[in-house]
Amino acid sequence: MKKIELEVCEIIQEVRKKKPVVLCATNFVTMEFVANVLLAVGASPIVSICAEEAEELVRISSAVYINIGTLDLQFLEFCRYVSRFALRYEIPVVVDPVGCGASNLRTSVSVEIAKCATIIRGNASEIMSLSRAFDGCFESKNIGGVDSLSSSEQAKSSAIAIVRNLGCVVAASGEKDLIVSSENSCELFGGCELMQNITGMGCSLTGLAAAFSSVSDPFTASRLASACFCMCADKAFETVKAPGSFRQSFIDEVYSLGASNLRASEE
Repeated sequence: MKKIELEVCEIIQEVRKKKPVVLCATNFVTMEFVANVLLAVGASPIVSICAEEAEELVRISSAVYINIGTLDLQFLEFCRYVSRFALRYEIPVVVDPVGCGASNLRTSVSVEIAKCATIIRGNASEIMSLSRAFDGCFESKNIGGVDSLSSSEQAKSSAIAIVRNLGCVVAASGEKDLIVSSENSCELFGGCELMQNITGMGCSLTGLAAAFSSVSDPFTASRLASACFCMCADKAFETVKAPGSFRQSFIDEVYSLGASNLRASEE
């Protein structure tokens, strides 16, 4: 077993020991998939948009995940409450700025919520748009809805600029995943073409980074979340070649990682 595969199995074991509550302020399109991936890895997801219970939920959580995919004013109010309370109680906040650059509202909300982030995970176009927005430019460029029209390599300078501006970790996902912190950076290759045909893959990756951040530092959490996704996608694609069955097989692969893999590496 490769070193990074062993690291992934070990962090999953830590998650399964802790069973962290991950509060998910996530979009309506993908919340079921995100919750199932978190359950498969051993975390305990809570999904809510109720501002009146925001503080209570944050207080029992080990990480907060904010995803602005289905944006409305009620949801935005909840995100503001959640991010404020997470800062108060020193709980990591992982932000997915879905569609940043597609509209002025999405871009301004992304900037606002990103200021509270421990980790920002998005596709290359979203990261590039977010960086430009911090420089005062809200013009849409290279945006295909919520999909990326740019590569993570093109987003590298933008990721570095955000890290310098906010002091968080930035992960730009794509054919090659790029993770940047103030002290480290790395690139990971893997995954398969079917991943882009299933809604919620990126959302679930961000959720997994949130779960991992409850037991590790933000850079390691981001790096191993990306590695885990690549591993599980590659394994699922060995036997499944269509989107619907791949989605199910992917969740199964996430669930299968852990103790059995560790035992195999020790034999």
